[in-house]
Amino acid sequence: MHIWTWYQWQQLPYLTCSILKDWPHGFFSRRFSPRSPVDLVQVLEPSAQVYRLKQVHGNQVFKTTQVSPIPKTETNSEEISWSEADGLITNKGLESVWVASADCVPVLIGDVVTGRVAAIHAGWRGTSTRILPLAIAQFQQQGSQIANLRVAMGPAISRGMLSSLTGCSSQTKALSYND
Repeated sequence: MHIWTWYQWQQLPYLTCSILKDWPHGFFSRRFSPRSPVDLVQVLEPSAQVYRLKQVHGNQVFKTTQVSPIPKTETNSEEISWSEADGLITNKGLESVWVASADCVPVLIGDVVTGRVAAIHAGWRGTSTRILPLAIAQFQQQGSQIANLRVAMGPAISRGMLSSLTGCSSQTKALSYND
């Protein structure tokens, strides 16, 4: 059994999962807004390069070698031209990958052998177009074995709320029944 634990940073709560204990990580609450990943990396690993995307509710997963890190001095994220995708996989150590979610599912994946990690924004559209299997396939293409992957799915909207959104519920249910 894996344990979820709330921690505090500057009197603000964030959640961690014991399955990812080998990596500094967190599921940050909206109370951290409007802080950017450049600010939040100070909680986890201040010396890490920070990577982020413009999330588009799709199934594209990039490696950090395909995007530029956010400059540590960045204070206005509106001025940055983000690459468009919904997942990021690290290439080496000291790379911090970030996704944001409201009702979508934030997913963190780590490989206990290679040390690579991924942050995935899994909305219903990305989930229905297989973003998680695609991300796992990228891990495998880089030499990862399924048995070495650890996955934590963070807080998200409940199924009861999804059913009130037109078309969304039937598509996500179909995925779970067909796979």
